[in-house]
Amino acid sequence: MPKDSIVSKHIIYELGIETVKILNKKQNELKNIKWTNGESNLDSEYSELACDCCEEAWDVIKTKYHEYDKIKINCKKPDINIKFTYSDGSSSNDKIELKSSKSKKMPGSTIKNLDINQVLIYCLRPSSESEIYKIKCSQYFSAMGESDIDLFQDRTPRPVINFEKMNNIDDTQHFVIHDKEGWIEHYAKCGLNRIQENSICQKSWQDDLVKIMKKKIIEEYIQNTSEEDFKIDKISLDIQSFSLGDPSAKKPPLTQNSSEEDIKIDNISLDIQSLSLGDPEKSQPLQDKNISNHNIVTKIDKNTIQPMDNNECVKRLTEHLVLSKVNHDEEIIR
Repeated sequence: MPKDSIVSKHIIYELGIETVKILNKKQNELKNIKWTNGESNLDSEYSELACDCCEEAWDVIKTKYHEYDKIKINCKKPDINIKFTYSDGSSSNDKIELKSSKSKKMPGSTIKNLDINQVLIYCLRPSSESEIYKIKCSQYFSAMGESDIDLFQDRTPRPVINFEKMNNIDDTQHFVIHDKEGWIEHYAKCGLNRIQENSICQKSWQDDLVKIMKKKIIEEYIQNTSEEDFKIDKISLDIQSFSLGDPSAKKPPLTQNSSEEDIKIDNISLDIQSLSLGDPEKSQPLQDKNISNHNIVTKIDKNTIQPMDNNECVKRLTEHLVLSKVNHDEEIIR
């Protein structure tokens, strides 16, 4: 272990901010760069300039944090690949991602192996000579331009990065760690949002795919669900919505003045509610009754759905479709 303080991710973020402050003052150098269209790491001159600015910014960091006085920095393209050398001869490596475009939105990196917490510098190139180069720095996740109508794709998605969502250099945020595990469910919800009548988005072949999937999943559910099972599913859905504070959710039915069948369903409802609240006195009624509080789609034969490259997304979409149908079209089975 080096005797010097290890350069943390928080310091890399601050280093990126200081680099951008210097880059924004290099308007003449930026104008003289031969820019390329497409991936930013092909912009060698931009990367070289950013590396020089990063090394200059490290001197600023050392004036703020004297524990780094003896640590040397070396930056190399593509992007800003950083090597820190400590006083005992050991070293560590880090990276600042570079992007450049004339558009405020551009395709990002594939999400599967993407470090969404890494530092990103985005150079917005001017569309005319009278305008200036605008450069921002943020963590990658801050720039990810998610909306409620994003496409799920036939390969690992590449979330759009949005210059407008990034921090202004005088209004930067603290470095935080975000989890990206919710991206599959995000695209499943987007698939449904896109086919709503009031949705405003550019049409995609995926929209027709989702409409057909929705129709087939609902037909499958109706064909394989009894009236009693439907009522149980409806209760389970109401409890989930009610426990999450959904103001439109109805309270689960009361047992007073109920029929024998209603009482049985009410008891299941109470068991599910107790389990969701973590009541240790309750057994696992869901297993006995072949019901799942977390996955109501137990009656659909998953083998009837043709496999896709993004199978997990299709599974999530299936769940959302059935939950939506149960909640919206209760009268179909009755």
